[in-house]
Amino acid sequence: MEFEVDSRNFYEHKHHLDANVDKCNLIVCYKNPLDSYIKVNKQGKEHRIEIFELKRIIEEKALHEKLFPIKKPHPPSEWSEKTFL
Repeated sequence: MEFEVDSRNFYEHKHHLDANVDKCNLIVCYKNPLDSYIKVNKQGKEHRIEIFELKRIIEEKALHEKLFPIKKPHPPSEWSEKTFL
């Protein structure tokens, strides 16, 4: 398994040329502008690596609000020097 922010970093970091690339079956990334998998060739054999995009899952499941809640400040009912400090 390989972890990347962007699935394209798999190529930029030259992981597709690694001698052990056939041991990688999954890329977990935040965003994926590629297909749902990539194919790499090792010694004439094609190896397929699935891509799991977290951004899509978060958006589909509406998890963004749960993971990154926006908390609005509530002012105290009465402002005083003690409350301010």
